[in-house]
Amino acid sequence: MEEARKEVGEIIDRLAVIYDEEDVNSPDILREIERLGARLKELTGKTIEECRYFEQYWSYMSLDDVVDRVL
Repeated sequence: MEEARKEVGEIIDRLAVIYDEEDVNSPDILREIERLGARLKELTGKTIEECRYFEQYWSYMSLDDVVDRVL
């Protein structure tokens, strides 16, 4: 369970950076979002859309708190 928790945290953190700093219309970034979204679904049963509150999570909660909510 701890490995899955760690991976979910890494996915959420990367997605937060993507949505804050990257060009989400770039084909490479779109592929990465798709890949991360598929893995998030495998690990949690939730889609990126169901976890959208993670965007800019650092402004109001810790990564651990976001992971707890997602899991």
